[in-house]
Amino acid sequence: VYNTIDESKLSSTILMEAEDANLYDDKGNLLTQEDKETKPTAEKPYLSNKGTDIKGQDCSGGAALRNISSGMKVEFNFVSSTTTTVDLNLMICQRTQASNFDDGYKMMINGNLVLTEHVVPAGTGYFTPYTINLKDIQVQRGVNKIVLSYNLSSPHNLDALEIVASENANVLGTMAAIESEAE
Repeated sequence: VYNTIDESKLSSTILMEAEDANLYDDKGNLLTQEDKETKPTAEKPYLSNKGTDIKGQDCSGGAALRNISSGMKVEFNFVSSTTTTVDLNLMICQRTQASNFDDGYKMMINGNLVLTEHVVPAGTGYFTPYTINLKDIQVQRGVNKIVLSYNLSSPHNLDALEIVASENANVLGTMAAIESEAE
């Protein structure tokens, strides 16, 4: 049970690295940190800075999530001290051909489908950083959940999500901003 939000831990902007997000396999199982570092293959695990084929050093945090396949999803959780609108910066990696972000991922924010309607231009590889900026995204007071699920084909490698509160208000925080209930 969540108690209160520690407002001293809130800011106007939060950056959530994809490599720290909850990653679920095609059966709905939450993958461990070890799973992310060793699966689906030892050569190219989900974390691009692990394995023998290390990539994504130019990404935020020096890595990205790669190899998202059918049935998988990535979940980001954060808190807001108020119901408000935010800018959502989807920090991803370009692919070698231009592609529609929404073909790769179905994005749900607090259970509501959000379409980016954004075509990501081609890059020189699979780890060239690129940002999609979405404005006026509604978030609720309390815990918010953004889920990116594999959609139709070839999702982009995920770098991070940056969330910026309207009017630079200090209303956003990671899950660490929630004070647990006293025993």
